[in-house]
Amino acid sequence: MLNDKAQQTALKLLDKFGKVGTYKRKGGQIYDPETGGMTEQISEYKVKAYIDSIKSYLAPIERGLINEGNVVILVAAKFLPFMPQNNDVIEFPHCAYTIKYNDAVWGGEDVALHQLIGVAK
Repeated sequence: MLNDKAQQTALKLLDKFGKVGTYKRKGGQIYDPETGGMTEQISEYKVKAYIDSIKSYLAPIERGLINEGNVVILVAAKFLPFMPQNNDVIEFPHCAYTIKYNDAVWGGEDVALHQLIGVAK
């Protein structure tokens, strides 16, 4: 019950206050018979996310995970059917960010919210 409540709360808040973006995840390489070479497979997911400054997140700062110019991007776990990985990309109309670290927030046994440390591209 706690899992579902935490996930629903994160989803409602980000759906209301978040910005629409595209999460891009690299899925490996596949053979392209037309070119005879390998092509990178990229999956795209529409998300709503809240972009925050680093000043509010002391724990990642103290652990050296955040540098000046990084941002924290909050994404509800319900938007993504997987755990975000380093070097994935999340794009918004104003900027694209490379994911440096995922400081997930758990709501019981499952992740409710992804706190993604992003570096502007």
